[in-house]
Amino acid sequence: MLVPSVVCVEPNTPSTAWLEQLVELPRGLLNQVVIVFPPGHSGITGIRVRYGLEYIIPYHSEEWIRGDGVVLVDYPQLILYE
Repeated sequence: MLVPSVVCVEPNTPSTAWLEQLVELPRGLLNQVVIVFPPGHSGITGIRVRYGLEYIIPYHSEEWIRGDGVVLVDYPQLILYE
């Protein structure tokens, strides 16, 4: 099942003003996550994906995925129980 979600960060948002967005996913297998960084972010905007308290992207890390004008695809193969 495809569950699209858009996270929009306004220009000039300070790095201390984190934006958290919850996405409801059905039970089953999370087999693909696509992250799109449009041009203009200069590698400043970061994202990470969690399932509960566990970091999924980047895998088991509290680092941030950053990009500018790139599409990143990951295949976590995570079973969603809840």
